[in-house]
Amino acid sequence: DVFVARTDGTGLRQLTRDAHKDRGARWAPDGKHIAFQSNRSGQWEIWTISPEGNELRQFSRVQGQNIHEPVWSPDGSRLAVTRDSGARTFIGEVGRPWSEGSVEILPAPAHLGGAFVASSWSRDGRKLAGFRLTTDGLLPGIVIYSLASREYRLLTESGYAPRWLSDSRSLLFNHQGKIWLADTGSAKVREILSVAPHQVESHFAISPDDRRIYFSQTVVEADIWLLTLAR
Repeated sequence: DVFVARTDGTGLRQLTRDAHKDRGARWAPDGKHIAFQSNRSGQWEIWTISPEGNELRQFSRVQGQNIHEPVWSPDGSRLAVTRDSGARTFIGEVGRPWSEGSVEILPAPAHLGGAFVASSWSRDGRKLAGFRLTTDGLLPGIVIYSLASREYRLLTESGYAPRWLSDSRSLLFNHQGKIWLADTGSAKVREILSVAPHQVESHFAISPDDRRIYFSQTVVEADIWLLTLAR
């Protein structure tokens, strides 16, 4: 289910309460809506809901295809989402019926050697950041997509789940359970956060002023056992 809370962890409230699976909640830039993926229609689609738990609406409608990864445009008027089959990215207008005419389909990035999965929309509205998904299911590399030129650029050879900073030039991404900072102009990359021996769980969030990172920590515990074989 989808929950909201204050940034200090207090005021936890449950917005959805049913048997369906609701995942990947993302705030709209104005804080008035939340987009998330849900299987309540019988397949994974993108839905929106208000922070009060009402105004539940279905956004995407792609028959027979699962849709994931809602990404808000900076003005909140559009959402970029990704289809399972071939990992194609769609951009649709919020509040308009999902139809062939109102949805833009991004070109397939054939030269990248994999599909493109969008994860973040730059604050200036000009670029999407995402990651390359290969046919073997690996996530090798951060990719930048220009909405103006409709061209892809492979920024790194590793990493996934990028998040733009407010300068629309720098971004953070996850690689091997650590958070890294990349400058899209110089292509320089450096590690900025590690919780070793534990890991930062896949997706994370950045506060609008770039001063805080919200993430979940993965803790792996294991025991050593000794087995004596019967003779």
